[in-house]
Amino acid sequence: MKTDKELLMLAAKALRFNIKSISVDIDDNFDGLFIGNKNTKQKVHWNPILKDGDAIRLAIDLGLRVDVSNHFNCTTVDYFANEEVSLCEYHSHDKHAATRRAIVRAAAAIGGQMK
Repeated sequence: MKTDKELLMLAAKALRFNIKSISVDIDDNFDGLFIGNKNTKQKVHWNPILKDGDAIRLAIDLGLRVDVSNHFNCTTVDYFANEEVSLCEYHSHDKHAATRRAIVRAAAAIGGQMK
């Protein structure tokens, strides 16, 4: 199982983002990435595991198919990485968090197959 930091690094790779630095909270816990253009000093905080907007943009940019099932308590994300792949993230208390994580896991799988 990959850490949140590893998942986000691979997801950023899938989008070919330029990672400027790593973000930590006041307790020195990983809190996301700062991304930006290679030729500028501008950077923005990015964490699709915690931010709905970042997650939906990630899914759209990678062409992921997302299905949230209340009946099966699972969010399924389908993607293509050399072959069609489908993964499921079960949600018990928070289907929004499970959906964001499923999107990031799929993006990380895509990034992990890139050179």
